[in-house]
Amino acid sequence: MKVRQPLYYKQFKCTMSKCKDNCCRASWDIEVDEDAIDYYKSSIYEDKLMDSIEDTEGYDCFKKKNGACVWLEKNGLCGMYGRFGEEYLANVCVQFPRFTEYFGVFKEVGIGCACEEAVRIILESDLNFKLEEKNDPAGDDCDDEADEKMLNFVFTLREELFKLFSNKKISTSRKLTIYLNVCSELQDVLNSEEFVTEDKDYKNLIKDTIDNVTFDVKHKPAYKDDISAEEILMAFFEVPDMEDEYEEAHTKLEKLIAKKYPGKKIIKAFRDSLNVIEKQGRGEDYDKFIIYLIYRYLGKAVFDGDILLKAKLAVAMYICLRLFDIYCLETNNNVMTLEDRIEQIKMI
Repeated sequence: MKVRQPLYYKQFKCTMSKCKDNCCRASWDIEVDEDAIDYYKSSIYEDKLMDSIEDTEGYDCFKKKNGACVWLEKNGLCGMYGRFGEEYLANVCVQFPRFTEYFGVFKEVGIGCACEEAVRIILESDLNFKLEEKNDPAGDDCDDEADEKMLNFVFTLREELFKLFSNKKISTSRKLTIYLNVCSELQDVLNSEEFVTEDKDYKNLIKDTIDNVTFDVKHKPAYKDDISAEEILMAFFEVPDMEDEYEEAHTKLEKLIAKKYPGKKIIKAFRDSLNVIEKQGRGEDYDKFIIYLIYRYLGKAVFDGDILLKAKLAVAMYICLRLFDIYCLETNNNVMTLEDRIEQIKMI
């Protein structure tokens, strides 16, 4: 099996006790996989290990103590790792924050933005996003077969989008407008009977669509995207079932915007905050975050055929990030640090 990964993937190493937001203290439950449980049951430490596991809504998870994994010690390190060794760790503990997506005969891996060190690596990486490919002789092919035509279409589009968002001559908002409209036009192609029945190479069509939409966006001031900022703002303020820490920040942000930036004043706040962010050298953060979203989520369209939804997700996440910028600058003396940005992206 072939494996694809970003060039920065191998840089990740858990910072352990240095991590300010230890994943072992997070609000989620830490599931224990069947292989780990079988290993525990065969161990001389079976009683100790199995006693640390409980049923959580039908899943085997490590127990919690004071809101953290029962194995987390006061020094911020894993007691299981320290006492018994790495081979005893559950699969999620070994893999997090890494993720894996399977596409038939190959898979892709990456690091996710729920981890502060992963976000740091992504933001400090080169804007010119590149993947490397290697062979994994021990890897098994995925049970879900990927349609070859759909796979080629989506991955050709994705490569062109990587180039688009690496282009420093176009603003992020314009690139997102291009992204939305390209996916809107190409979604019609994917939904057509012709795509299903005809054997056709769509590589040139994808490139031509991006070129044509880019020209229109750059030279036609009245060019509109097909999703409104107002709709996204409304959706942002109606997110259900958020964790308490995020809900608190969310509520503060909503009150700030309602009080200081009613109506069209929010548009001016968007512009003003962007000027400050760019002067402080954090402007490329947006493009790197969107490239991450494209890498992690657009490939899923190989199976569901919905590229437009992934584009709208990227726009929604971008607008959320811009809203947090306004809040951060308002409450932090107009300063945006790397640590601020990492915390924002993790929250989103």
